[in-house]
Order: sequence, then structure tokens, then C-alpha cells
Amino acid sequence: MFNFKELFAGIVLVFLLGVVGFLYRLSIDSSYKGVSVCSFDTKTCPDGSFVGKIGPICSFSPCLPPNVELLSGESFVLPTGYLSVATSTFNDKYIIAAYEKTVKGVASTTQDIIKISKYIVPNSGIADAAILKNTVYIQSKKHPNSINDFFEIKIEGNIFYKIGLGKVSSTTYESYFTVNKKTIYRFDWIGEVSGSQTGTTSYKISKDIGRLLSTFKF
Repeated sequence: MFNFKELFAGIVLVFLLGVVGFLYRLSIDSSYKGVSVCSFDTKTCPDGSFVGKIGPICSFSPCLPPNVELLSGESFVLPTGYLSVATSTFNDKYIIAAYEKTVKGVASTTQDIIKISKYIVPNSGIADAAILKNTVYIQSKKHPNSINDFFEIKIEGNIFYKIGLGKVSSTTYESYFTVNKKTIYRFDWIGEVSGSQTGTTSYKISKDIGRLLSTFKF
């Protein structure tokens, strides 16, 4: 004999299981609501390493040291042994970053220093004129006569204009300029010239500043 009670009970059980399954799926979907799935895009850091996107807005993860990424957008590899110092130390409003090489047992005044400055060329101005205006020899306090007083060096596709500003005791002062549209970047290297250099006598570059310039990105 057909049992209607058992049939009815089975229908109710199936219905209840459906409701439970629906509520469980709804709770799972709600827990993931608003969660973004980042794309697999990568960013190449100055040292050649890669980082991906993270966080709720899928922004690129910062590059790890020795990579440096300035707030103004420039990036580069910081040479070994250098630490950041306050730009206010140099009383120059155009300096956007400064680094000092820390050697244990050596006085701070004799440490190698790298300074990065940024100038904007006026719309009616010329980059060469701005470079000359912002270049002064240590001893004479005079400006170079022309851009021909600089040595043109190509490093990793970027053109740099190098000039020696003078020497005080064993400390050498050098500046390197590069131009990106209406922006001039100046790199000052202050230190003792050693055997870790590349190029001919006029084109010698300290290993430290060479490392930074070869990885610099606008």
C-alpha cells in the first residue's frame, strides 16, 4: 500500500536541504562581496626583479631594497653601503634625495655622498643654459663657459653630461646631468676617486655613481 506520509516527509526533507544549500551559498557569496581579484600584471624594478599587484585596489607592491622609488616617481638602485640623509642638511631646495656612504670608523665628513637634484626648465628656456647656470666650480666659483666643457656619456640609453667641479684635498666633486623633456636631473658625487672606475681618464665614473646612473628611471 502506498504511504503518503513517507512521500510527504521526503518532499519536506528535499525542500529543507534545498533551503539550507541556498542559504549556505548566499553566505559564501556575501563573504567575498567587494573582494577584488588582481590581474597578473608585473612591474620591473630598477635591479631587474619583478613585483606584482596586491591589496584591495590592486596596486603594485613596492620594489625591495636596494631599489629606491621616490615619491616624485623616479627610481634607481642605491649602491651598497649608502643610507638616506635628510635633504635639508644641504640647504638646497632642488635636492630631492641624498645618500651618504657609511663606513665604520670613518668620520661623517669624509664619507662619499650622492645628491640628486631636479630642475624644471622654463617654457622659454633652454636646457643647456639651465645646466650651465646650476654648475659652479669649487675653487673659482665660476660657471663653465659652454656645454662643450662637459663630457657626454651614454649609459643604458640615457645621455649624461659629466663635469669635474674640482678637488679639495683628496675629495673629488663631480656632477652628472641628464634631461627628460623640460626636466633636468643633476647627480652630484662627492668622494675619493679610486680604481673602481670605467672609461678613459675624462670619462671615468666612480663605481657607486655609475651603478645609480645605469639603473635610473624617470
